[in-house]
Amino acid sequence: MKLLTKLLLFFVPLTLFLVGAAVIISGKGIHSILVDEVNNRGLAQISGNTKAFSMAFESGTEAALLPLLQSLKEQLHGVQAAALDQTGRVLAHTNVMEKGKTYSDALTTGMLRSESPVFRETAIQGEVVLEISAPVWSEEKEDFLITAGDKSQKQRFGTIMLGMPLTRTIQLESRLFVRQSVFLILAAGGLSLGLIFFMMWMILLPARRLAAGISKVSEGQYGLTVPVGSNDELGQLTAAFNLMAGNLGKTTVSRDKLAEEIIERKRIEEALRETEEKYRLQFEGALDAIVVADAETGLMVNVNNATAKLVGREKSELIGQHQRILYPPQGIGRGESADTFEYHLTEKKDQALEAQVITKTGELKEVSITVSQLEIRGGKFLQGIFRDVTMQRKLEASLMQSDKLSAIGQLAAGVAHEINNPLGIILGFAQSVIKRLKEGDSLALPLKTIEREAIRCKDLVQNLLVFSRTPKGAQLEELDTNAVIEGALSLISAQTKTHNVELVKELYAAFLRICANKTQLQQVIINLANNALDAMPKGGTLTISTVVSAKQPGHVEIRVRDTGTGIAKDLQKKIFEPFFTTKEVGKGTGLGLSLVYEIVQKHGGTIELVSEEGKGAVFTVLLPLKPAAGKC
Repeated sequence: MKLLTKLLLFFVPLTLFLVGAAVIISGKGIHSILVDEVNNRGLAQISGNTKAFSMAFESGTEAALLPLLQSLKEQLHGVQAAALDQTGRVLAHTNVMEKGKTYSDALTTGMLRSESPVFRETAIQGEVVLEISAPVWSEEKEDFLITAGDKSQKQRFGTIMLGMPLTRTIQLESRLFVRQSVFLILAAGGLSLGLIFFMMWMILLPARRLAAGISKVSEGQYGLTVPVGSNDELGQLTAAFNLMAGNLGKTTVSRDKLAEEIIERKRIEEALRETEEKYRLQFEGALDAIVVADAETGLMVNVNNATAKLVGREKSELIGQHQRILYPPQGIGRGESADTFEYHLTEKKDQALEAQVITKTGELKEVSITVSQLEIRGGKFLQGIFRDVTMQRKLEASLMQSDKLSAIGQLAAGVAHEINNPLGIILGFAQSVIKRLKEGDSLALPLKTIEREAIRCKDLVQNLLVFSRTPKGAQLEELDTNAVIEGALSLISAQTKTHNVELVKELYAAFLRICANKTQLQQVIINLANNALDAMPKGGTLTISTVVSAKQPGHVEIRVRDTGTGIAKDLQKKIFEPFFTTKEVGKGTGLGLSLVYEIVQKHGGTIELVSEEGKGAVFTVLLPLKPAAGKC
């Protein structure tokens, strides 16, 4: 048997034994270290909430404990979290099915009796978890996890039990175990080979060592060093060979390593480019507006095309600006909109928030905003998704208004006839007596007052009847919008002169064909014009204009603008409600705008108001244009 074979028979079993022992010891050490790290992380998080848990236990309510348990579970990605009293009864549990149970098994009882934190490995719903038990004491200034001191001076409120998953820990342990095993095997193998080579160096001829070295270098093992056994010529030759092989090895290894690094970097860069391109396509192609803002400064770092379309601005006008540019300033719209950014940094995070955005032209739009936090290359950002719900809110408001008008109409139809009969009798007798009075009679004034007020009541009842009888299927015909408006304005032109109001008409040059009931549409124009005249007691300008709608294609806009007193913000939501009026007593019934709203709705249109107190008002009626090939 050759010497090399004998050396192998000795060193191989020895190496395998040592490697096996080292692998077993290192495996246990890795498991212990990883479990301790999970336990320490859980205890650190519980310790950070000492005061909060102590106060929650003192209250003894699930409402106080459950939010803390939910937060603890979410922060640590736990499986479950529970709060137990000293008897093992569950006060609060993230799994509502466990609420009220009493844990009386031996392991739980032992954990409840322990005055210091205890942990154990167990299985919950088929998943391996680390169950941590930590007592909660009454003293606020002393960490409840510190067991030193006189426990008789403390009161133990209960125990926090936290289940942390070990699945990822076990996976990490397996990877580390494999790496450690491979390392130990390689290290042991290298050591064995070194010993074998050392023995061979002690026994075999230097020439054979050099020949073997030359052979290995020729095979590409440039890092090999041939031991120098003597100082003679062969030793000097061996030393020179070692120097040459070392330099060659360094050069080759550096080249190969550099090539590998270049290939790996190219692969990573290509994967990154593909990922970024996919995200960019999804980001830009989204139908909802998406805004990415710096979480610290609030400056927008990126917006998609839908955002630019939503607010009517170029992307270059938004990027780099503070996100508040999206919201109306204080005093316009809803005030909390400007604080949306701060809300999402605190209690509104990951929740949908109703707000308003403002376009470049000043138009307000209703939006639903959902914001999530992102971490990109070490920086924290907020990504907001804005969904335009303007039309949805308008439809909801329209439905509510229609319900109100329907209820008022039913009421009016039911009582109007009952009121008309006694009013007719009162008015008839009053007028009959007035005709018989002599000039200067003292009863003339009170009787004329009765006549005047009875007529006013009769007019009110008549308006109620008109309001209740506005037909849903009124006869529609093809009309020229401008011609209808001209006819309505001819009826109020005299009033404008008596009110010292200048009447301005800005009518669209071409025919604007619509399907409408002429009488009802003229009633809309007259009511809006009369309201405008009442809003200008000292005179002013009344402008009636028509135009093809730009924001709602296929519709005509009829605008009634005045330079009167305007309407306060808090009253604008009420003006279309029946019987609501801002006029002095005796000058209005509160049905004019309600009737306008009802007629416009039944013509398939909408009516909007833009007004600022002291700066006049603009009512805009939008009605659908008649299709060229359609019939009314």
